[in-house]
Formats: sequence, C-alpha cells, structure tokens
Amino acid sequence: MSSQIPNHLPSTQSSQNKGIREQGLFARLNQVCQVIYEIFIKDISFVIFSVINYFYYKWNPHIYGLNPKIPTLESNRASIVLLLPGDGGGPHCFLNIAQNLQEAGINNVYSFALTKTEKNSVPTQEIKDIITHIKEQCMAMGAEGIDVTLIGHSSGAISAAKYIWSRDLDPSVAIRSFINIAGRLKYLDNPFYFFCEDIIPEIQQTYERMELFPNQTHLITIRGSNDGIVPAGSVHVPETNSPHTIEGYAHGGVLIAAETQSIIIDQLSNKFNLS
Repeated sequence: MSSQIPNHLPSTQSSQNKGIREQGLFARLNQVCQVIYEIFIKDISFVIFSVINYFYYKWNPHIYGLNPKIPTLESNRASIVLLLPGDGGGPHCFLNIAQNLQEAGINNVYSFALTKTEKNSVPTQEIKDIITHIKEQCMAMGAEGIDVTLIGHSSGAISAAKYIWSRDLDPSVAIRSFINIAGRLKYLDNPFYFFCEDIIPEIQQTYERMELFPNQTHLITIRGSNDGIVPAGSVHVPETNSPHTIEGYAHGGVLIAAETQSIIIDQLSNKFNLS
C-alpha cells in the first residue's frame, strides 16, 4: 500500500499546479480586459488625440514653441515650464496644453519622455539635467536663477514628485509649483496596483518626505472623475493646496479636458504675473 502512495503524488501535485496556473491566467486575462476597458473604451478620445498628435510632434518638435533652443529671459529670473508625460506617452500628449500656454503668452515650455530602466524605474536625472542646462543658459544671459513649474501626468508626476522632494536645495532653482495630473503620489491599493507594483516603495518613500516637508512647493492636483486606474486619494493627497476633479474624464482624457487647460493657465498666469 505504501508503494502506491508515491504513484499518486505526481498527479495530485500536477493537478494543483494546473489549478494555480489557470487561476493566474484568469487573473492576467482579467487585468488585460480591465486595461482595454480603461484605455481603449473610456479613454478612446484621448487615444485618437495622442495618435494624431504623435505625427504632428514628429513633424515639428518645436510646435507651439515647445523646447526652445534658447530660453526667453524677461526679468532677472526666467520662468520655466516642464511637461512630463506618463509611461508610453511623450510630448505629443501635451500639445493642446502647449498651444494654450503659447496663446496665453507663456514661454519657455519644455517636454520630454522620461527613460525608465530596470535599475531606475522612477527616473529623475533627466529632469535634473534639463533644469541645470536651462539654468546655465539663463545665467549666461544675466539671470540670477530660474523659477520652475513641473506638470506631470501619471508616472511623469511620480518622477516629478520624487525629484522635488529629494533634490539638493539650490537657491538659483526654485520649484514654484507642481501640477499633478492623475499621478499616484500616495500608494493606495486598487485593482490597477500592477501598473506601479515595481515602484510602490519609491512612491511610499517620496510621500513620507511630502508629509515631512509639505511646503516644499505649491501643489495642485487634477483627476478625472472616471479615472479607474489611480484612486482619488492617491492624487488628492492631504498636502494638496488646490485639488480639482474634472467630471466625466478618465485617466488620459483629463489631459485634454477644457477645465484642465483653464486650471493650468490660471495657475501659470498668476505665477508668471500675466493676469
């Protein structure tokens, strides 16, 4: 009888492993379906917008005054705007914002995609490098320093927050404001946790610094009411100076909402003393 026991073990173990694999496959399939629904159904207008503008930007990377080779200096301190897209995005995702900024008379608007690596999943060095480069250009023109506004969407906002709350203080570089659009500044569990599973410790570490130094910059948060990817409490953290919920928009679409444009223009017009 004892000789029969080993004969049954492999089939039992195989059956259990098969069940685990099927459960994992079902969970993965469910995740894929959720992503398709959130991005390609709820956010279809933003997807179309991004595809069209991708080719516009490729054709003219300086469209609407983006990424000027030489910054404009109108006082002893230059005002700079950095637009940081999320994963899979690029400057083309911000073309409507760039257009509105140009029409409002706001210069020195830059945008670039952040490069994630296996060892650096929340990149900030590129932010530091471009700010340093612009600062050096402006100071060579006689400026005392630069005033920076960071506008980040999704994971771009996570990198912006990490940069702001971990950078070395430099009196010649002031981060005047940070506009977080649908970025997960605080980790809260939800069905889309897998989008940031590998960077949860970094999110938590940055948020701990935010709690310790809530006045590091003026924080504005914007989130679409239909955003199923990032919870409201992850975007509108207690340290927010001005939270905004845009009704009827999802995670990506909130970028192209007219109300979002108005909030950004009002904020920057005040910072730039244009109103």
